[in-house]
Amino acid sequence: MDQKVRKYVQDQHMIEKTDRVLAGVSGGADSICLLLLLKELCRELEACLCAVHVHHGIRGAEADRDEAFVQALCESLSVPLYVAHCQVPAYAAEHGLSEEEAGRILRYQILEEEAEKWEREFSDGSR
Repeated sequence: MDQKVRKYVQDQHMIEKTDRVLAGVSGGADSICLLLLLKELCRELEACLCAVHVHHGIRGAEADRDEAFVQALCESLSVPLYVAHCQVPAYAAEHGLSEEEAGRILRYQILEEEAEKWEREFSDGSR
């Protein structure tokens, strides 16, 4: 799998030397696997990697454990992490959406905002 991902990333020019890569990390197996692969690829390509974790305010202690796990993993990998907390149930009720759709919307908003923030900070030379 590692070689397939590497080949695809290279063929599609998804990560180039000195790029900045922002990874959404939920704490689930898929996102952890992606984070580990991206960490290695970014190291090899001299790209910067940053992670974002979104706590949706839905699963109580289980979500808190996911957040703590992602924080510990990112710290052990020396990957900067931004954690955002939102209230998906309230947003869903307010906008007449399912929690799944509301979570997706908020997650994408947070990822976009963090990417824009990172871009500004990087352009300013503060990161």
